[in-house]
Amino acid sequence: MEQVSTACGSGWVNRSASLEVWTHPLPRAGTDFPAAQIIKLEENFRSTQPILDVANAIIEDVKEGYAKRLYSRIEGVRGPVTALAFGG
Repeated sequence: MEQVSTACGSGWVNRSASLEVWTHPLPRAGTDFPAAQIIKLEENFRSTQPILDVANAIIEDVKEGYAKRLYSRIEGVRGPVTALAFGG
């Protein structure tokens, strides 16, 4: 492991097999970079709104990160499919 210091802050980076793993909390735009502008990518170009409603319900419970609401302009009423899987 080597310690690095960049514009993003300082922390430990594990360089192994061309994979870098940041082992220090990632910098946050609001606290570590107060002048940073947060741009939310909320429009989804692949899924219909019923599927995004499920994703929105999941991300509502996430305590870390920034609040956002996914939406789609794609028309469609079919929601996600529920499938049961049994081990065998």
